[in-house]
Amino acid sequence: MRIVIASLWAKRLELNELRALLPHTLQGQVIDAIWTPRDDPSALGKFHAIQAWLERAKLAQEWLALDDDPRVGPLRFRTD
Repeated sequence: MRIVIASLWAKRLELNELRALLPHTLQGQVIDAIWTPRDDPSALGKFHAIQAWLERAKLAQEWLALDDDPRVGPLRFRTD
């Protein structure tokens, strides 16, 4: 598993600082971080930022996003 952190915190903190916020068992799996706008009027700013990262990284595998903000992502990607 590889982890990309998508957070407004990524604008203020270095990658190593973000890694340090995670449990030790996950820190080595963090490969990148992108900042995402909190004020996107569509409430999909984070989803679009993740999609753009996936396209740049040319990842053709399945991915999973975990988020504590219920406004993130199109409904078709939600399981709740």
